[in-house]
Amino acid sequence: MTDERLTNMRRWIASMYERFSDYPRLYTGGYFEPRRRQPESASLVQHLIFSLGLITMILALPVTLLLVFVLRRKVPT
Repeated sequence: MTDERLTNMRRWIASMYERFSDYPRLYTGGYFEPRRRQPESASLVQHLIFSLGLITMILALPVTLLLVFVLRRKVPT
């Protein structure tokens, strides 16, 4: 990757690495200079919590949309 048009982008990424050097999930770490280690993978508990939240949102969507339309009718125009 030696495209000179990306100089400012690389400079910005390097400054973000310095600013967030203690953050464990810098996903571009292995692709740009200065090289950083790849991010830590999420634990099983974190995956489960994310999945449960996603499932809850999907199951609540019909109820939420119904409430939006019902309560919207009650707003005076």
